Amino acid sequence: MQQLKPQKLSTGTLFSYGIGAMGEGIGYNVFFSFFSFFLTTQAGVQPAIAGTISAIAVLWDAITDPFIGNWSDKTKNPKGRRRPFIMSGAIFFGVAIALLFVNVDLPGGLKVAYYIIVNMFYWLALTTCVIPHISLGSELSEDFDERTKLRTFAVSIMGIGTLIAVGTPLLLVKAFTGMESPPVNSYTWSSEMGPQVLLWRGCTTTSVCFNAAANNSFWQTPQFCSSP
Repeated sequence: MQQLKPQKLSTGTLFSYGIGAMGEGIGYNVFFSFFSFFLTTQAGVQPAIAGTISAIAVLWDAITDPFIGNWSDKTKNPKGRRRPFIMSGAIFFGVAIALLFVNVDLPGGLKVAYYIIVNMFYWLALTTCVIPHISLGSELSEDFDERTKLRTFAVSIMGIGTLIAVGTPLLLVKAFTGMESPPVNSYTWSSEMGPQVLLWRGCTTTSVCFNAAANNSFWQTPQFCSSP
C-alpha cells in the first residue's frame, strides 16, 4: 500500500502560528526584566518581599500550566480546543500587563496583597495564551518535519517579542521625554511613564495574539484530532 506524503504547511500558516509566540516573548521578558526593579525602586517594596512576590508568581505558574493544558484538551467548543483560550487569554493579558506596573497608593500590607493578586492574574492570563498555543503546534500537522518548522518559526518570532519587551520601553521613554540618562535612571523613567509605555505593551501584545487567533484558515482543529 502506497504511503501518502504528508501535506506541507504553507508559509502563511507557519508565519501565522509563529507570530502568536511574540506575545510569549513579551510576557516572560517584561516580567523578568522590569518587575522586581519596579517593585523595589518605584513601588517601595522591600527587596526580600519583592522576591517573595515573584516566587509566588512562579509557583502559581507551575500550578496553572497543567490545569490550563488539561482544560484545553477536554474542551468541546465549535471553534476548537485552543482558539478560545488564546483569544480570551490575550485580552486578559493586555489588561494584566498594565495593572502589574501600577504604583498603587495603598498601605504596606494591602500593597503587597495587590501585587500578589495581580501577579497571579498576569501569569494565569499568560498561561492561557501560551499553553494552548504550544499544543496547537502538534495539531496542525502529523509530520515531524512540519512540526519542527512550526516551532522554528515560533521560537524565531518569539525573539522579536523579547526585543520589544526589553528594548522599546526605554526608546519610548526617550521619545516621550527627550531625556538622556544612564540605564538605571532610564528604568526609573520607564516605570514612571507606565500609562504610555505599558498601555502600548498591552495593546501590542493583545493585538498580535488576537489577530493570530482570529486567522480561521489554520486555527480550526484539524480533522485528525479527536476533539472538535
